Amino acid sequence: MAKVDADSTLTYEEKVELYHHALIRPAAMGNLPVVLQLHGRTPDAMGGDVAVYAAMSRDLPLLKWLSLEMPEMFNTAFYRLQHVAFDIAAARGDFETVQWLVATFPDSAWSLAPAALGGNLELVKWLHEHAYIDEMQRNHSGEQMVGFILAAGRWHFFGECLNDQKKVLVDLKRGRRTPSTTAAMDSAASKGHLHVLQWLSANRQEGFSAVTVKRALTGGHLHVCAWLNEHFTELFIPPTAKSGIKLLYSGWNKSAPSP
Repeated sequence: MAKVDADSTLTYEEKVELYHHALIRPAAMGNLPVVLQLHGRTPDAMGGDVAVYAAMSRDLPLLKWLSLEMPEMFNTAFYRLQHVAFDIAAARGDFETVQWLVATFPDSAWSLAPAALGGNLELVKWLHEHAYIDEMQRNHSGEQMVGFILAAGRWHFFGECLNDQKKVLVDLKRGRRTPSTTAAMDSAASKGHLHVLQWLSANRQEGFSAVTVKRALTGGHLHVCAWLNEHFTELFIPPTAKSGIKLLYSGWNKSAPSP
């Protein structure tokens, strides 16, 4: 980047744009030393989208620096980077990062859905005990930012680097247009995490919905469907639900190898 600094043909704005592009990859990779080096050269290059990719890295030292350097990116009407970082970290079972986020942003509403999506029962339990859980508020406030991330056009910069993180956000969003109190149950069902569903059933009051059944059906998780049908028969009263589970069992039986 020394060549950029020394190039007298470039305007300041052009140099900022070049540094901005250079910052995206190390931010997404959670490479704090490189981010610090580039930011030190041109602080104006650290734009909002760079901060979003940094949050997706779930790198705790980078998140701590970001919360001090760009506090306006957290807990604001649009950005709410703490939720971006939380969704990725909770889905991956990153206890340290999740605990820091909950402690640092005590006024934020959190969701059990990311931890449930990842099948991380111990983290679900910890959040149940220590975090302010409000699925309706959390889903509503995070929807705009998740939509922004999924619409971002710079994925080609990273190759496979962010595919896993993006998939988490896609799975959490799943085309939802309205907040749902059963987000955690729906997420666990979509991945077949029966142990999480059983704990949620025993310890949370939200219950299950037809969406929970649909997610289990779509994922092909017969054991989840069977458990839901046994303990929550009312979910299968709609004709579509009953016919759906029959078709699923039928398809599984046809594809199962002969004894």
